[in-house]
Amino acid sequence: MSADVVLVSPSGRHPDCWTQVVQALPNGVKPWLPSTFGLSFKEQVAAVERFLDKNELRRVVLAGHGTGADVVATVAVRSPGRVRALVLSHPAGILPGRAGLRFVPAFGERRKALKLLADIDWPGKPLPERTLALLVDGQGLEDASVTALPRGERPYFDADPARLAGIIAREATA
Repeated sequence: MSADVVLVSPSGRHPDCWTQVVQALPNGVKPWLPSTFGLSFKEQVAAVERFLDKNELRRVVLAGHGTGADVVATVAVRSPGRVRALVLSHPAGILPGRAGLRFVPAFGERRKALKLLADIDWPGKPLPERTLALLVDGQGLEDASVTALPRGERPYFDADPARLAGIIAREATA
């Protein structure tokens, strides 16, 4: 029996950014790669939920990088029973408002981005607070483990895919 792992790309990246990680996964770990390219945050969450439903995936390891980490965290909080483990690589949502704005180009767009972050529908908490709660104590995911990777200069799927694959495989086979 294989363990299912769903890998969610950061905004602006296609699922093929996970190629080296997928190649490094051991036998018995089955990767699933939904496409969320070009979608808003809420659309990405909905796309991943539909992907899980369509493929009848239950008790999976959800792994994501950057905004993909925030997407999988949101999916996990909304449907904790379908998550076995969560691997968050460089979650974008934990950036404090002003620090996160340096990644948003124009002034008017920065204001929109802050408003979007504040409006994301998490159960009772805005995105950064909920992501931090997941990282600190797995709040809301009593039956799943949460692993967060520290920030690196380059995404782990590029800089150290074997390490990331090892962490994901450990969670998938635990």
